[in-house]
Amino acid sequence: VDVNNTHSVTEVYNNDIGWSGGDLTSVLSAGQIQSLIDGFSVDSDSWDYSILNSDVQFLALGETITLSFEVTVTDNDGGADTKTVSLTITGTNDLPVLTVDASGGVVEDASNPNLTDSGALSFTDVDVNNTHSVTEVYNNDIGWSGGDLTSVLSAGQIQS
Repeated sequence: VDVNNTHSVTEVYNNDIGWSGGDLTSVLSAGQIQSLIDGFSVDSDSWDYSILNSDVQFLALGETITLSFEVTVTDNDGGADTKTVSLTITGTNDLPVLTVDASGGVVEDASNPNLTDSGALSFTDVDVNNTHSVTEVYNNDIGWSGGDLTSVLSAGQIQS
């Protein structure tokens, strides 16, 4: 209300960064953690927060990082007021990426009743705390180069 006062705005980090998924230092370096803290700034009329998305890609769906800052406005007569700004960074589900040997085959041979093949698969997921399961679903795409397999099977010409 003192119209001739000048004002300065400052912020102080509260040393309270936390990750709902565990110990933040187990997935981020000290420099990366500092980047999360340094992303906060204030000026005469606003606060801003900006970080690289890549710094928080490890967050799984619903996981959070929280941190807070004390923001203080001070006038030239020594008056001051302080409020806490609390930030929450919330993770989303980054999809896993599957790599698979996508083709295989066997050759029928009367001397070997067991026809087998296999292929490698692997996956990555930037969400470090996700758990994974691997499933398969048949695509209903069987075909026979000799004609209509369904008619041969239904006529009993092929024994299973």
